[in-house]
Amino acid sequence: MNTEKIQKEVMWWNRAALIVPIVSTLLLFIAYQLGLADLYVLFYIALGMYIITAIVWWWWTMKNVIYLSKVLFRTSNNINIVVSEIKHMKDELKIAQEALKEINQEDK
Repeated sequence: MNTEKIQKEVMWWNRAALIVPIVSTLLLFIAYQLGLADLYVLFYIALGMYIITAIVWWWWTMKNVIYLSKVLFRTSNNINIVVSEIKHMKDELKIAQEALKEINQEDK
């Protein structure tokens, strides 16, 4: 999994959040108007669809939160490594500058 895949999935969920309720409500309304099912049956069908959607969305969200948490942890560790290497290089530069000063003073 990568961030590009997550972005595509977010776009899918965004579209689904707009389209699915409209289409499902329209289909349930048509079923009610045609007398295919009682209002209570259609209500429980809609309720079941919304519950399933909520569960799937929650599972997807938790999966991505875990992934992003791992990415942030690795990034933090890598930043700490870079910072320690920069500090080490800074110390080495100070030592080199001091040695260079000593050489310059000896030459005078």
